[in-house]
Amino acid sequence: MASPSSSSASPVIKKTKGKQKIEIKKIENKAQKIMRFSKRKSGVHKKASDLVTLTGCQIAVLIYSPAGKPYSFGNPSVDEVANRYLNESPIIHDHNIFFQAKFAELNRTLNESLKAIEEIKGKQKALKPKLEGIPMNKLCDVEHASKEELRKMESDCMELLAKLEIRKKDIMD
Repeated sequence: MASPSSSSASPVIKKTKGKQKIEIKKIENKAQKIMRFSKRKSGVHKKASDLVTLTGCQIAVLIYSPAGKPYSFGNPSVDEVANRYLNESPIIHDHNIFFQAKFAELNRTLNESLKAIEEIKGKQKALKPKLEGIPMNKLCDVEHASKEELRKMESDCMELLAKLEIRKKDIMD
């Protein structure tokens, strides 16, 4: 066989440019954009179909046209592949773990708050009988209180103030 450079035939002149590489950039012309989308969409569908044929994989392809019309291809179906992904995805499981931890934290906070409310209700029940017979103006009658009563009122006020500060800090944080 003779090499191409040593052939005696005249050179072959191409009549077309053949398959050329196109520059990848956004197409501004609407008609060209629609035509290019149609051809490329078919190419993506063929590649996805070939991948299924060659490997037996499950695949889902979802494409929206420039006009917003959806096109899909799936094997066995887009719904089946999407449902499988959503049910088996480790990302979803990670989210579930996060939400379970957050739920547990909120549940603990709720239980602590309910316990604190029950404690306050218990203290309220214990104080109620002691305060029932005393009119409110008598409870605040500082002017006529003895030294002992003033010390007790001061102590009670300091204790109440400390509890208010703790509760305020809990709420604000």
